[in-house]
Formats: sequence, C-alpha cells, structure tokens
Amino acid sequence: VSFTKVLNVYETPETDDSERKGGTLQGWTDYASKESFAVFEKVVELISSPQRKAKITYNIDHIAVSREGSKRNFAWFSPRKGRHCVVELRVGDTFVDPVLQECNDEGLDATRNSSSTVKMRLTTAELTAKAETIRKAVNYAIHEGDGD
Repeated sequence: VSFTKVLNVYETPETDDSERKGGTLQGWTDYASKESFAVFEKVVELISSPQRKAKITYNIDHIAVSREGSKRNFAWFSPRKGRHCVVELRVGDTFVDPVLQECNDEGLDATRNSSSTVKMRLTTAELTAKAETIRKAVNYAIHEGDGD
C-alpha cells in the first residue's frame, strides 16, 4: 500500500485563452485586424435577411453563425491579425464539390474541411471581386443550416 499526498492548491495558468482571442464582440474586435473583422461583418450581412437575422455566437477560438429560429450553425469565422479571415461554411455533402470547384476556378483559396464543409481564406478585396461566387456558397450554407 502506498499513499499519495494530494495538494488542494490551485495555480492559475500563465496564459489565459480568453485573453488571447475573442469570446465576446469586444474581444474579437481587439484581437483581429479591422480588415479581417470586416470580412466577417460583410458575410454576416449576406446571411441576414429582413425576415431572419443572423444569430452570432462569439466563442474564444471562433465566431459561429446560424439564423434566428435555427438550431444549427452553418458558418464559422476566425478573424486574424492579418488581412484575411478564415471562413468555414457547411454547404452539405451534395454541394461541397461544386462549391470547391467554383471557388477554385475563381481563384479563391478554398479547401474541403470535412465531408460537408468548405474552408476559405477571404479578404475584403476578394469579397468585392468574387461576390457572386461567395454569395452562392453562403446561400448553400444557409439552406443547409435551415434544414430546408
């Protein structure tokens, strides 16, 4: 039989993830560059409609988006300190390949993130120049998130 002494002393970690990135709107605006955060804001404008607004959840390592009345997130954003924002859209198994093909044909940096998700690195310049392609991908994601 061996005995182990248990210490009931809690030591706080040296770095706290909540200070490193978001978790709140203020945290994300402080962490990310203005251009990167602008990408997130512009895509959220595409998601919102007069009938149903985007429902935004600020997490420490990403920002999740669904629409009011929907239980499924279909878009995730990771604004960066640089010019780009990492955008992940759940477009559904059926539309992953066509969305990837169209994005890559347009010169966008898009990859498959899972069987139903497309991951892109977007800048505000790309949002303006490739608006129609991005709008289509966002619409597929909205459809997938709403379960229509």
